[in-house]
Amino acid sequence: MNFFADHCLSFRTVRFLRELGHDVVTAKQLGKHKLPDADLLSLAESLDRIFITEDRDFGDILLYPPANYQGIIIVSTRTRERFVLHATLQKFLSNKTRDGLRHLMVLIEENVVRVRR
Repeated sequence: MNFFADHCLSFRTVRFLRELGHDVVTAKQLGKHKLPDADLLSLAESLDRIFITEDRDFGDILLYPPANYQGIIIVSTRTRERFVLHATLQKFLSNKTRDGLRHLMVLIEENVVRVRR
């Protein structure tokens, strides 16, 4: 899958996704790491990529209605064990298609996945 990673997403998570074979472009790679949140999400849309972040502000469905976007994945930073978080992320993505993530907001926490439409 093609992801656009927010500047706050851990490099360990970016590397993990790449090791799984996903195409991950980061805001920093594009020199866009200082853009406001709404502009980052718009950039992900224009690139036709799923937006992935650790910024829980993107979970506000009134500001960012999932139906308006290609897909938003929020990775929780509350977990102490990133490998458990990565295992949950991998399990979630293993049976998903690109189209299956469109218009969804997904919160990935340690052993928990929440999906909103």
